[in-house]
Amino acid sequence: MAYLLRAPCIGIRERRSEAVSTRDVPEQVIPTVSVLLALVFLMTGAMKLIGGWWDRFEVWGYPVWFFYFIGVTETAAGLALMRRRTRLYGALAIMAVMLGALFTLLRAGDTDRIAIPALAFLLAATVANYSR
Repeated sequence: MAYLLRAPCIGIRERRSEAVSTRDVPEQVIPTVSVLLALVFLMTGAMKLIGGWWDRFEVWGYPVWFFYFIGVTETAAGLALMRRRTRLYGALAIMAVMLGALFTLLRAGDTDRIAIPALAFLLAATVANYSR
């Protein structure tokens, strides 16, 4: 009798889903999001290092060295996002910088520009979550 309970049913095939499992999606999407974030932050970090956005940092009341610190941090985070082994650290650095950007924009009352740092923070948080 026990054999009958374990015997396979005749005529019933096991269905295998051909759809991509939810576990596979991050493995396909996260590297792409990481590279896109890396390109954005390599560009914005380089712009800060060559002198872009100087006037905005002065208006916000930050010292000159902080301007360069943010540029170096964004560039390093962009480079870190390019490799799987360092992706988590790059994402965490971007999250920290974007929290600072959100705080600065809210403090300055410049709420029109909040969407981009908020989106970058959410994307970096997603990358960090799946990069453990």
